[in-house]
Amino acid sequence: MSIVIRDVREHELDSVLALNNAAGPTILPFDQKRLRHFFETAEYFRVAERDGTLSVRAEILENGGRPLWNAFMDELREIHLGTPLPSTGPKASDQMRDAYLAALREEGEAQ
Repeated sequence: MSIVIRDVREHELDSVLALNNAAGPTILPFDQKRLRHFFETAEYFRVAERDGTLSVRAEILENGGRPLWNAFMDELREIHLGTPLPSTGPKASDQMRDAYLAALREEGEAQ
């Protein structure tokens, strides 16, 4: 298991926000404006990647564009605020899980 601690990159802010809020918005509540401010002013803003887990999920969200982000945020609102899911179709978390598992399979096949 490889863990890498590195600086957050600007294009990852949406992913960092989603991961933070998935951990529980009452723990350290951030919105886009606060996270942007933190990114621009903090001397130390790092993320941990374990075997590329953060990067795989971040790529999926990034490649899925705004519709996938919106669906993911809907799920977070359902989990943490009890707001019913407005969208139909596959859940964003299911899509991310499936892509992550596919990446693990590909890694296993490459070894």
